[in-house]
Amino acid sequence: APNHMGPFLLPRLAGAVAEQAPGMRLSLTTMQPGRDYEAALAGGEIDLLVGNWPDVSGHLRSLPLPEDPMVCVVAAGHPLAAAGALDLETYLAAGHISPSEGTEWRYSPVDAQLAKMRRRRRIALVLPDYTLLPQMLAVTRLVLTTGARFAPFARRTAEVAVLDAPEEFAPVRLRLLWHERSQQDEAHGWLRGLVRRLAAEM
Repeated sequence: APNHMGPFLLPRLAGAVAEQAPGMRLSLTTMQPGRDYEAALAGGEIDLLVGNWPDVSGHLRSLPLPEDPMVCVVAAGHPLAAAGALDLETYLAAGHISPSEGTEWRYSPVDAQLAKMRRRRRIALVLPDYTLLPQMLAVTRLVLTTGARFAPFARRTAEVAVLDAPEEFAPVRLRLLWHERSQQDEAHGWLRGLVRRLAAEM
């Protein structure tokens, strides 16, 4: 799953599996740039993937998860903290913190949308560990763009302000993806349903 989902979805998933399927071993990992996930799904290395892939090959099945509006998170003392919302030009003039390089469009819904507009942001700091991002924001003048569901965790972790992202940014549209080989597997179907239910509850 994308690493921004870790703080709010994966603990709920782990708790539900421990309660409902105590004999199951759950192995969780975040998305790693450069890995061939279609091959990993086809080869059985991965059973289920959550991604923001706009295109899905014919061998993969997918189901949409609830959309997540984009927000911008900044330090509470940031000059933009009281703005309420950012317009695109103000957004692009700022420095940014990102969990991935801007060139990794498949793993960054932000940079993928900017690329369609033929625009780029200035990423000043790359930090793959999402749990540290709020603390890094608190001591910098950088902007984090993420899904709104991450905002409560960010507020609990550090003194930050949450702003509406530029109106040009569409919500994050995540999907559950799995390989055709797993379609009829009963346990796999149960796990798919559990992830969808937990995502919908949030």
